[in-house]
Amino acid sequence: MLNIKKKIIAIAVICAMAVSMSACSDKKDGTADTGIKTATLSSEEAEQLKEVDLEISEFIPPSDAAQDPVEQSGDSSSQSGGSDEQSNADPNGESNIDQSSFDAEQAMSSTDMVIVPGNDDNSNSDGGNSTGGDSNNSAGNNNSNSDGNNSNSDNNNSSNSDAVIQGEKKIQQAFWMNLSGDYVFDGEFITATFKIKETTADGTYPITVDWLDFSNISAVSVKASGINGSVVVGGDATANTFKNDGSFEVMADNVSGKAGDTVTVSIRFNKNPGICASVLRFGYDSDALEYVSGGKGADFVNALKTQNLDG
Repeated sequence: MLNIKKKIIAIAVICAMAVSMSACSDKKDGTADTGIKTATLSSEEAEQLKEVDLEISEFIPPSDAAQDPVEQSGDSSSQSGGSDEQSNADPNGESNIDQSSFDAEQAMSSTDMVIVPGNDDNSNSDGGNSTGGDSNNSAGNNNSNSDGNNSNSDNNNSSNSDAVIQGEKKIQQAFWMNLSGDYVFDGEFITATFKIKETTADGTYPITVDWLDFSNISAVSVKASGINGSVVVGGDATANTFKNDGSFEVMADNVSGKAGDTVTVSIRFNKNPGICASVLRFGYDSDALEYVSGGKGADFVNALKTQNLDG
């Protein structure tokens, strides 16, 4: 399946096709039945693929593997600090990715669907939406239990090693993409609200930063490291702090509450160099905490409103 940067390349190719071929669509006449399924994708539909609002949903790891498939293959750097693929970015921030070997059509869909861009006829909307849906499913698969969730091979999630979840661990996954440009901001990225269960004993319950996959508009992976937070029940939480070592850091807050309380944990950025897409997973002890809801953080919302990257 696709990781974030490959999806961005695929959408860029698809949108370029939709624009460059739209003039050809009104010149096409009937052709013989080739037995190949076709669908239409208008310029407007192509544009819709470029933005996916923040989605947070439960991530269920594949049942046939103890860890992410990419980690098993040795490509993931979720604990080791990055892979060789990160070296595809040159010092000037330009992408050296060999896009000639990337099959955008195959990346969009594993079916035999052929995209015929530029047709706005509503009678073909089912086919167009089906193809567009396949692309969005590539994005949406980042919010399900498919291998696509595990396709990050570029980022370092070096979370605190002393954060151990004792009960049943559940994971929520946050996916977002906006290809209007790179958003540069620090502070609150997303929030996660938990209900402390009535039966939860006093103690410290980790909020783990489990997976980080970021990309910039050039489809170059943006390396980041994670810092775990916690929910302290029946005591006072100390403020969590960034390492401030110059790297891009993603940190979950420490918060406190009592059994029965509802608390909100913020996940924050520090030294964010600019991103246009992300997959972030955070874990928690579901024996002690119940995930209630999540959404955009205040600084993320402000960046989306004020940076006006789409012109």
